[in-house]
Amino acid sequence: NEDASWCFRLRCFAIDRFGDRSTCSARREREALASLGPPLLAQFAGAVRLKSPDVCVVLFDGLGARGNDMVLTRKLGDGAMASVMKPTTRICVTTTPLGPITAYSMCNIGEVSMHQTILDPYSGSAATLLAAALIEPTVRSVGIEIAGDGLICRKDIVKDFTSRGLDPPLHLIEGDANDASIRNAAREAIGNNAF
Repeated sequence: NEDASWCFRLRCFAIDRFGDRSTCSARREREALASLGPPLLAQFAGAVRLKSPDVCVVLFDGLGARGNDMVLTRKLGDGAMASVMKPTTRICVTTTPLGPITAYSMCNIGEVSMHQTILDPYSGSAATLLAAALIEPTVRSVGIEIAGDGLICRKDIVKDFTSRGLDPPLHLIEGDANDASIRNAAREAIGNNAF
């Protein structure tokens, strides 16, 4: 659509001599946009809109082994924000919390989808179940954790979900996932359907 609004973003991944990521100034963003050339920019005849454009074009700079490769892409959508569930925002925090990127990655590997049932046999503070609910609020989940309420407060896990407007897991079972009776309790929590 030639009338679609658009914006351009430059994301820098180059590492400077001190090992820090370099920043992208407005000047560098303008230079990168100009370097794309008229043939590409002619495709975008609509208005420039920095907030909520119809099309967002992103140039990733500093990729590759030497840090000098670039990739031009179109942003298709937003995923769940990692900051929404980082350990400092959680009500139930353990001494070894699963980081949000790892939790989201596990959900993506498991291909979380609508109305899916999810079992986390070693749920801890339920970070993976929370990530699944943030990605797809219709999931139904059950967590099994061997640690008792003295180490993992299951009421706080429920609060982590409800404070974000999400349905909590159907059941948070205390027990060993290697025990057949515990696994059966998990199946019963979802009406004896498969996970």
